[in-house]
Amino acid sequence: MAIDILDTKQGKVNYWDQRAREYGRSRRGYKAICSYGSPYLYNKYIDLVQKKGFYRMLQNAGVQGKTVLDIGCGVGRWCRILAKRGAVVTGADISAEMVKFAMENTGKGVSFVNAPVAEIALPDASFDLITSVTVLQHVTDTAEFKKSVSNLVRLLKPGGKLLILEVAPSALLVNAPFSAILKVRSEAEYLAFFAAAGAKLVDSFAVDVFPLKQWLILHSKQLPGYLYYILLHLALLVTVPIDFLLSGTRLLRQYSWHKAMIFKVEEHLNT
Repeated sequence: MAIDILDTKQGKVNYWDQRAREYGRSRRGYKAICSYGSPYLYNKYIDLVQKKGFYRMLQNAGVQGKTVLDIGCGVGRWCRILAKRGAVVTGADISAEMVKFAMENTGKGVSFVNAPVAEIALPDASFDLITSVTVLQHVTDTAEFKKSVSNLVRLLKPGGKLLILEVAPSALLVNAPFSAILKVRSEAEYLAFFAAAGAKLVDSFAVDVFPLKQWLILHSKQLPGYLYYILLHLALLVTVPIDFLLSGTRLLRQYSWHKAMIFKVEEHLNT
C-alpha cells in the first residue's frame, strides 16, 4: 500500500517549507499561512475574522509582561502582535523556512524554535500563555495530536491558558475530506482531548458563522476554476460583514466553522 508523503514527518516539513518559499514574501505572507495560494481578498478576509477572534481571546487573557509561546508561528504574524502588546514571545514552527521568514519579520526580542508541536522540548511550565491559530487542525494523525495537546499542557505554568483558534464545527461537515493536510475535528473532540490532558474550557467565541464558503471549498474540485473563484468572491460580499460583526462574540457560536477557545490548566496531571 502506498504511503502518502504527507503522512511522514519529513513530508509535512517539505510541504510547509514549500509554502514558505512560494508565498513567504507575498503580500503579508497570507498565501503561505492562511489559504494556500488562494486570492488575496479571500486570505485578507480570513485574516480579518481571525484577528477579531484572536483579539477577543487576548482581551480575556491579557498578555502584558507574560511569557507566550506561539505554536505554528508561520511567518510571524501573531508573534509581532503579541510582542507589540508587551509579551515575551517564543515562536515555534515545524518549518525552518517559516522560522526564517518569522525572524526577518519580527526583529529582535522574539525567540524561535524549529519543531513540530509534539516535539517542542522546552522545560516544563515555561509559559503563561500558549497561542495556536489554525495549527492543531493540521496535525492529522490522532496519536500525534494527543501527544501535541499533552505537550502544550506540560509547557504551561499552573493557571496558564491556551488560546486556540481552530476549525472546530459543532456538528456540520465534521467528516468532510477537505484536504490531506487538514483534519476536521468537532468542538466536542477538542474539549475531550484537552480535558484528558488536564485543560478545562473557560470560554469560547465565534469566528466565521456563515457556512457558504465551506460549502464552496468542499465542492471546489467539482467546479471549473474560474467559476469557483467568481463564486468565492461573491460569497465574500455576503459573508464578510456578517462574520466580521460576529467574530469574537458568542452570538451564533454554534454555527461557526472555526472556534476561538480558551483553555486553562489549574494543575498538571501526574503522568
